[in-house]
Amino acid sequence: MPDFEFVKFFCARETEKTIFWRESLEKKIKQKIPAIKILEDSENFDDRIDFSKNLLVTLGGDGTILKSIRSSKNLNSLILALNTGLAGFLSSVRNEEDFDEKLNELFERNFSILKRSILRGDLIREGKIEFSSYSLNEILIQNLISMVNLRIFIDSMEISPVYGSGVLVSTPTGSTAQNLSLHGPILEPSLDNIVLTRLMDHKIPIPSIVFSHKRKIEIFVEDFREKDFILDKKGSKIDVILSFDSCEIVPLQRKDLISISSAGMFANFIVFEKEYFFERLNKKFKI
Repeated sequence: MPDFEFVKFFCARETEKTIFWRESLEKKIKQKIPAIKILEDSENFDDRIDFSKNLLVTLGGDGTILKSIRSSKNLNSLILALNTGLAGFLSSVRNEEDFDEKLNELFERNFSILKRSILRGDLIREGKIEFSSYSLNEILIQNLISMVNLRIFIDSMEISPVYGSGVLVSTPTGSTAQNLSLHGPILEPSLDNIVLTRLMDHKIPIPSIVFSHKRKIEIFVEDFREKDFILDKKGSKIDVILSFDSCEIVPLQRKDLISISSAGMFANFIVFEKEYFFERLNKKFKI
């Protein structure tokens, strides 16, 4: 039986289904590990405790998983992702009828750990960090309805600029998300690479580039066409955005610099299938 000391549940939104499963799982976990402490939503895992002693249980779909890693405190844990949503491509267990069986396998330590890399993005404006966040899937810079001119630097070396809709920087986990719809390459999630894919570039098509996780990517917003169609809640115009897993969205200005690199952290997912990734690829994409 695993020596978990703390467990925390994460739901993006509470429904009858997630409430039922949370109460049911809390009871079963407490029966198996009486000494375990169930953390409240406002509590965080202690960074001083080894991550293998902390269990984060997510209830929802892939969007819930992406939201759960917004706090770096949740990364100091093993993540048991239970799918009560639609696709559940990232989930540890996709079907609700398997929850009880897989929970028993968890107690018997019959699982492996898949370490998924995390990206960090910093928005630098006038020489100061204006905003920072993390992404499990991708960081997107996009002009929502027109063109943007972006200069791209890899470890300070400039490569071909983008004059189009924008650019997408993905993790291996994110390679099967927006990157795939842009015809980018599929990477095994256990790899530690960074993928750069251009959006609707108005030049000769350039394929995606796969970089080492040791590289730093800097994207400079040179210019963009302004439109008056999209406004934020304050009534300000939005043309170009910076998006972290579509969970956090920040409007960009001319001369903004976005610095993207490996966060040096991993999301530690519990996996029960031996060939987890290829089974999911086959079921979802028939690959």
